[in-house]
Amino acid sequence: MFKHLAWLIIGRTPRLRRVMTYWSATAFIYSVSALIVLHEAGAQATGGGDSALAAPLVAGFGFGAVTLSYLLLRFSGALGIPHWKLALAQAYCAVLYNIGLYAALGELRGAILIGLPVVIVFCAFALRPAQTIALSVFAFAALLATSTALVHWRPLGHPAEVEVVHVFLASFGVGSVALINSELSKLRARLIDAVATIRLLATTDELTGLANRRHMQELLAAEQARCARYGAHACVALIDIDYFKRINDRLGHAAGDAVLRAFAGAAGATLRAGDTLARWGGEEFLLLMPDATLADAQAALERMRAAVAALRFDTTDPDLRLTFSAGLARGGAGDTGFGHAIGRADAAMYAAKSAGRDRLLTAREG
Repeated sequence: MFKHLAWLIIGRTPRLRRVMTYWSATAFIYSVSALIVLHEAGAQATGGGDSALAAPLVAGFGFGAVTLSYLLLRFSGALGIPHWKLALAQAYCAVLYNIGLYAALGELRGAILIGLPVVIVFCAFALRPAQTIALSVFAFAALLATSTALVHWRPLGHPAEVEVVHVFLASFGVGSVALINSELSKLRARLIDAVATIRLLATTDELTGLANRRHMQELLAAEQARCARYGAHACVALIDIDYFKRINDRLGHAAGDAVLRAFAGAAGATLRAGDTLARWGGEEFLLLMPDATLADAQAALERMRAAVAALRFDTTDPDLRLTFSAGLARGGAGDTGFGHAIGRADAAMYAAKSAGRDRLLTAREG
């Protein structure tokens, strides 16, 4: 019962629960601030009648904002509202709340302005730099307008020199944090690019641009888990370029590299969506075809053979024609891994080479 009640209040998904945890912290800060302004207005009556009216209005705004933000966050999925838009709205609301507290408080009003830079800091995790700068400008303008109005309407409680100091210090803090956030955003973008580059280098064969052996092993493990879960099957094929050693010995390694790149481009262009071709080692390649029947896989490999046979290497050797030998096997549900299927495909590939090359053989099931 308590579990279902918790799901009802904070949601089921980890992301939503994390967002609601942040909301809880915000709600606590809003509530404490509202209680402080109500207590000071009731105990000291610092601003006379205007202050006595302002305090409950500001406190009511805080409680209302907390309630509304909870509803919007909790049901954002059903409402189709992106989280960044909610974060932006919350940020502007927080700025207004801080300035409202500043206007309603008496001697403590200077201390409450620390909340403005804090709002900008939290924006670094949800907003773009331009949005953060716009929010900072809004905070400065709202505070300046509020301080000017307080000096005009309540000169005794809000001396001009004190308000100038408050506005200057708060604006300096907000501006500094906004600039730091901008730099942090740039560093974060660079970090994201660096991680993407590292990921690409870790999963891609540098010469051919295909998946490398390590990444293919990860894909095979994931595919095996999927097959075991849903009772599915997948086909694997081992492909070896015929007489590649002769090409290297006769034309040189640079020509051999060009042949490998050309093969990868031609073969990759024939793949179905969801298929993956990886460089398995040297001139050997492994093809993974999820949810493919043997007939589907045979047809795909025949398309690949035709595309590779059509390659021409006029600048290297006009007479060079490229072929490959391949072994095909099916694996998946019931297997402990694709190792057995790859072994059968390997045996079929060597049988194809022994039978004269430039052909595809299918391994027996089992």
